[in-house]
Amino acid sequence: MAHTKQSTATMTGADGWQLRPQVNLSLIVTVLTVSLLLAWSAQRNQLTRLPGQLVGGVGEAAGLLPQSEIGPAIRKMLTGLFPPDVSEKTDVSRVEGLDLKHPPLFCRIVYEPVKSYDALQGVWRTLDTRPFLYDPIGYLKRVLLLMFQTIEIAVWGTLLALFTAVPLAFFAARGYTPNKATYLLARGLASGTRALPEMISALVLVMIFGFGAIPGVMALAISTTGFLGKFLAEDIENADPGPQEALRCLGANKLKVLRYAVFPQVMPQYVAYMQYMFERNVRAATAIGIVGAGGIGMELKGRWDMFDFSHFSTVMIVMLVTVLALERLSQLIRSRLIA
Repeated sequence: MAHTKQSTATMTGADGWQLRPQVNLSLIVTVLTVSLLLAWSAQRNQLTRLPGQLVGGVGEAAGLLPQSEIGPAIRKMLTGLFPPDVSEKTDVSRVEGLDLKHPPLFCRIVYEPVKSYDALQGVWRTLDTRPFLYDPIGYLKRVLLLMFQTIEIAVWGTLLALFTAVPLAFFAARGYTPNKATYLLARGLASGTRALPEMISALVLVMIFGFGAIPGVMALAISTTGFLGKFLAEDIENADPGPQEALRCLGANKLKVLRYAVFPQVMPQYVAYMQYMFERNVRAATAIGIVGAGGIGMELKGRWDMFDFSHFSTVMIVMLVTVLALERLSQLIRSRLIA
């Protein structure tokens, strides 16, 4: 009888298995619904034009088509952006204490005509010829200084965020927060500070504090605090509970448990977060400068508005090289810390 019951249970367990089919009616309906929504969205946002534009641009570049829809715009942009211009010409009337006979080192005085656009006739007219101070690498020096200021904004924004994110993570971690209300408040602050894009917060802060680095630093600090607070709190919650329980059994309080059992586990990940957020803040600092929050973004926006594409490309190249160099430096630092 016992053997019969065991056989029946075995047959019921094995024969009763039912594999869920990979394709069923629910999946088909879901895929069709999502596809229709995507097709409607693509039509609404004119994304259906994109394949033809890309194919036409590639065909024109390869010589297969005489002209494409985006070809003239690409040619106009490339001819304006390249070659980049690192020189700078300044009207001598704007340079204080300049001796025309003895200009600064590597600089020279050039005379160029000053033109004015006659709107009635629709032509450019030459007014007179003025002396200019020509510095062959003057604009490059100016852009490098602005890029250094951008890095400073990113450094200060990251440091301020670190000082506020660590205590915020303590209150946002289960098991360490004093009570439920404090936990919800800390989580809400972490979510709220990272919900607003840096560009929007920088725009509001510029209205309050004016143009300069202060609104840029504050905008980056607010956004970075939300991200770091969330990541650090989750790492505290996911730390190995064994060492924490051992210290609690010895009578250690929450701060000592954090210091001796949690922080040693999560410190490598904290360093990785800090490096990533710093690199991200360097890129973000270049963008928020467009709204007047200091750094190289203001120069980038000004050159674009003046259609000075040769200097615009110089700014873009300096930004690209800086970000790549910082990423490489970050990798070297992380490899040293991990080793």
